Amino acid sequence: TAITGVGVWVVGWLKLSKYVQLLPLPVIGGYLGYIGYFCLAAGASVATGLSIEGFGTWQQCFVLDPILLSKLGLSLSLAALLFFFSYKVKHVAALPAVLISTPLLFFLALGVSGVSLETARNEKWIPEPEQHPHSGWEAFHLYNGFRNIAWHTLPSQASNVILLACFVAFGSALDIAAIQTEQP
Repeated sequence: TAITGVGVWVVGWLKLSKYVQLLPLPVIGGYLGYIGYFCLAAGASVATGLSIEGFGTWQQCFVLDPILLSKLGLSLSLAALLFFFSYKVKHVAALPAVLISTPLLFFLALGVSGVSLETARNEKWIPEPEQHPHSGWEAFHLYNGFRNIAWHTLPSQASNVILLACFVAFGSALDIAAIQTEQP
């Protein structure tokens, strides 16, 4: 991650991202559509608990299961609310207010309806808590400091790291280009 970050910084320092402006708009649109589809699939998967791995797996969302349909409905409602607030409400605190109030309203609705947290967990409305939560920095213990890292494999990964840095920089530049097309 650090090496990729440095690579992205180098691309910015060399001002190479300006060449994204040379790309045809359909290329930018295709990239954004690709990213958008996977965001949609990931959102539907998280919301429903189903594994959506390709176009053929979407049919499992369209069954007459009241719990599944209510999860999809709630997710689509939140997406519509966020869409509305991002385009119609011109206040800096609008989206943060929606993002903060949404979980509060969800848990308030659970309490008012008499649904316990245990029932909500069993129905996969909320995730199970970690049995033994750890801090992120504790991951270094897996590598016994830095002694268990297979340093000899790093040179063979150099091309992958360079390609990853280029992909991240290219994707970031395309995201910025897409945002700029939204601006008046």
